[in-house]
Amino acid sequence: MRLEIEQVIVEFEDYIKLLKLDQSTENVASRLPKLELLKFHGDVLRWQEFWDRFYSSIHVKLIRNVDKLAYLQSCLEGEAKDAVAGLEITNDNYEIALIHFLKDRFGSKAIVVDAHYKELYHMQAKNSSIKESRRKLNEIDRNLRVLQSLGENVIGAYLRKVIIEKFSEDIRMELILKMSKEDESVQCIRKHLEHLINTKMETSHNLVANQYASCSANEIASLSTLLMRQKGRHIKSSTNLKNQRAVQKKGSKRRLVIRRDEHQERKRLAFIFFLADHFNDECKAYNNIKKRRKEKTIKGSLLLMF
Repeated sequence: MRLEIEQVIVEFEDYIKLLKLDQSTENVASRLPKLELLKFHGDVLRWQEFWDRFYSSIHVKLIRNVDKLAYLQSCLEGEAKDAVAGLEITNDNYEIALIHFLKDRFGSKAIVVDAHYKELYHMQAKNSSIKESRRKLNEIDRNLRVLQSLGENVIGAYLRKVIIEKFSEDIRMELILKMSKEDESVQCIRKHLEHLINTKMETSHNLVANQYASCSANEIASLSTLLMRQKGRHIKSSTNLKNQRAVQKKGSKRRLVIRRDEHQERKRLAFIFFLADHFNDECKAYNNIKKRRKEKTIKGSLLLMF
């Protein structure tokens, strides 16, 4: 009898715990961050970043494993998604998916460490630009941070040569000149590279700004005059076209020879008067409508405009 009572008490306590867990799950779920979780495609180099984000956002939350597994599967794509394909979403399968399928395959410390060292050794530059140098330094920093978080010694001398050789010859020469015997550690090399690249980027930006600022006032005025003159020609051309259409509407017997495309602006030398290097309205020999009417000249495909 006593054993039966104790069994009932144990079952009741388990029921209370489960009830509290369900209530906590509802409360926590309502407080979960409204942000898109980081996707993982199966790239070993991105596993640590993915796992750190998922760990803090989902794994340590007081929710049921079945819900954690649902979140986990929603984050997986590509090779990582294939690794857990066919696994049913249950409480027990969360640990199976996480430990046996994902961590052993993509998150093993030895696999991740080897992948980041390989990335450092085989990193290649697309070109020698300052922008590319900045990208390389960022990639080196990312790999070093992951290795350090996994307990690797990234301050040793063996990485100095690897890091320096990733940059262009001019940066390497300046780096050697700045370094001394006492500051040849990886941290010092990283600090000098940051300073050199920032200085070169700032110099490049200033050079571009100075080139724009060096334009003389006469050059600016000439450009402005040219643009205003072209704008004036466009207005004048539009006015002439309207006048021509007005004459046609009035039923005038005078026929005007115009190009097929009446909407095309007179921008090119196709409308130069008598093939001379000026527009017809700039012609000094035939400077009025009467003289141009009298001449009525057409040469090839060039027409007398008035």
